[in-house]
Amino acid sequence: MIRFVDLRSHFGRHVSHADEVITDVNRRRVMVRAHDDSFTIAWDYPGRTLLEVRILRSSEGPAESADDGLGQGQELVYEDVTGSFRDAGLLTDRSYFYTVFARHPGEAWVLWGDYPVPARSEKVAQGQAAR
Repeated sequence: MIRFVDLRSHFGRHVSHADEVITDVNRRRVMVRAHDDSFTIAWDYPGRTLLEVRILRSSEGPAESADDGLGQGQELVYEDVTGSFRDAGLLTDRSYFYTVFARHPGEAWVLWGDYPVPARSEKVAQGQAAR
Protein backbone atom coordinates (compact mmCIF):
# COMPACT_ATOMS: atom_id res chain seq x y z
CA MET A 1 0.00 0.00 0.00
CA ILE A 2 1.38 3.39 -0.95
CA ARG A 3 0.23 6.36 1.05
CA PHE A 4 0.82 9.91 -0.08
CA VAL A 5 1.06 12.64 2.52
CA ASP A 6 -0.29 16.04 1.60
CA LEU A 7 2.36 18.27 3.17
CA ARG A 8 0.03 21.25 2.94
CA SER A 9 -2.04 19.69 5.73
CA HIS A 10 1.10 19.47 7.88
CA PHE A 11 2.20 23.06 7.34
CA GLY A 12 3.40 24.52 10.62
CA ARG A 13 3.58 21.10 12.29
CA HIS A 14 6.52 18.74 12.72
CA VAL A 15 6.29 15.71 10.43
CA SER A 16 7.76 12.65 12.09
CA HIS A 17 9.75 9.97 10.27
CA ALA A 18 7.30 7.53 11.83
CA ASP A 19 4.67 8.97 9.46
CA GLU A 20 6.75 8.21 6.38
CA VAL A 21 6.07 5.32 4.07
CA ILE A 22 9.50 4.42 2.72
CA THR A 23 9.71 2.49 -0.53
CA ASP A 24 13.51 2.26 -0.88
CA VAL A 25 14.62 -0.95 0.86
CA ASN A 26 18.21 0.35 0.86
CA ARG A 27 17.42 3.15 3.34
CA ARG A 28 18.55 1.45 6.50
CA ARG A 29 21.09 1.51 9.32
CA VAL A 30 22.80 -1.78 10.20
CA MET A 31 24.86 -2.33 13.35
CA VAL A 32 27.03 -5.45 13.66
CA ARG A 33 28.98 -6.81 16.61
CA ALA A 34 31.02 -10.01 16.58
CA HIS A 35 32.35 -11.67 19.73
CA ASP A 36 34.40 -14.83 19.98
CA ASP A 37 31.35 -17.10 20.19
CA SER A 38 28.46 -14.93 18.96
CA PHE A 39 27.34 -12.57 16.23
CA THR A 40 24.73 -9.84 16.70
CA ILE A 41 23.16 -7.70 14.02
CA ALA A 42 20.55 -5.01 14.48
CA TRP A 43 18.89 -2.84 11.88
CA ASP A 44 16.78 0.24 11.79
CA TYR A 45 14.45 1.11 8.93
CA PRO A 46 12.77 4.53 8.96
CA GLY A 47 9.02 4.87 8.88
CA ARG A 48 6.25 2.40 9.49
CA THR A 49 6.91 0.26 6.44
CA LEU A 50 7.21 -3.44 7.22
CA LEU A 51 10.33 -5.25 5.99
CA GLU A 52 11.13 -8.93 5.95
CA VAL A 53 14.78 -9.71 6.71
CA ARG A 54 16.56 -12.94 5.78
CA ILE A 55 20.01 -13.88 7.11
CA LEU A 56 22.09 -16.72 5.72
CA ARG A 57 25.19 -18.15 7.43
CA SER A 58 28.01 -20.18 5.95
CA SER A 59 31.54 -21.20 6.84
CA GLU A 60 32.44 -21.25 3.13
CA GLY A 61 31.66 -17.71 1.96
CA PRO A 62 28.88 -15.15 1.46
CA ALA A 63 25.68 -16.03 -0.40
CA GLU A 64 25.16 -14.91 -3.99
CA SER A 65 21.41 -14.46 -3.51
CA ALA A 66 18.75 -14.88 -0.82
CA ASP A 67 17.95 -18.40 -2.07
CA ASP A 68 21.51 -19.32 -3.05
CA GLY A 69 22.82 -22.63 -1.82
CA LEU A 70 20.30 -23.26 0.95
CA GLY A 71 21.27 -26.66 2.27
CA GLN A 72 24.50 -26.53 0.23
CA GLY A 73 26.78 -24.52 2.47
CA GLN A 74 24.29 -21.72 3.19
CA GLU A 75 22.07 -22.06 6.23
CA LEU A 76 18.98 -19.95 6.84
CA VAL A 77 19.45 -18.68 10.40
CA TYR A 78 16.87 -15.88 10.47
CA GLU A 79 13.76 -14.79 8.58
CA ASP A 80 11.39 -12.41 10.32
CA VAL A 81 10.46 -8.74 10.71
CA THR A 82 11.99 -7.88 14.10
CA GLY A 83 14.91 -5.44 14.34
CA SER A 84 17.73 -7.69 15.55
CA PHE A 85 19.24 -11.17 15.50
CA ARG A 86 21.82 -12.87 17.72
CA ASP A 87 23.60 -16.08 16.78
CA ALA A 88 25.25 -17.62 19.86
CA GLY A 89 27.34 -20.72 20.40
CA LEU A 90 29.63 -20.21 17.42
CA LEU A 91 32.76 -22.34 17.25
CA THR A 92 35.78 -20.11 17.84
CA ASP A 93 38.01 -22.12 15.48
CA ARG A 94 35.70 -21.58 12.49
CA SER A 95 35.10 -18.51 10.32
CA TYR A 96 31.52 -17.55 9.49
CA PHE A 97 29.97 -15.41 6.78
CA TYR A 98 26.58 -13.77 7.29
CA THR A 99 24.69 -12.41 4.30
CA VAL A 100 21.71 -10.16 5.02
CA PHE A 101 18.79 -9.54 2.64
CA ALA A 102 15.61 -7.50 3.03
CA ARG A 103 12.41 -6.95 1.10
CA HIS A 104 8.94 -5.55 1.27
CA PRO A 105 6.56 -8.52 1.76
CA GLY A 106 6.17 -10.44 -1.48
CA GLU A 107 8.80 -8.47 -3.42
CA ALA A 108 12.32 -9.42 -4.51
CA TRP A 109 15.11 -9.74 -1.93
CA VAL A 110 17.69 -6.93 -1.82
CA LEU A 111 21.23 -7.53 -0.54
CA TRP A 112 21.98 -5.43 2.55
CA GLY A 113 25.51 -6.73 3.08
CA ASP A 114 28.01 -9.49 3.83
CA TYR A 115 29.54 -9.69 7.28
CA PRO A 116 32.53 -12.00 7.88
CA VAL A 117 33.33 -13.26 11.38
CA PRO A 118 36.91 -14.61 11.35
CA ALA A 119 37.97 -17.57 13.48
CA ARG A 120 39.66 -16.65 16.76
CA SER A 121 43.03 -17.94 15.45
CA GLU A 122 42.70 -15.56 12.45
CA LYS A 123 41.91 -12.64 14.77
CA VAL A 124 44.99 -13.39 16.89
CA ALA A 125 47.19 -13.65 13.79
CA GLN A 126 45.80 -10.35 12.46
CA GLY A 127 46.45 -8.67 15.82
CA GLN A 128 50.05 -9.91 15.92
CA ALA A 129 50.67 -8.81 12.33
CA ALA A 130 49.47 -5.30 13.18
CA ARG A 131 52.13 -4.85 15.86
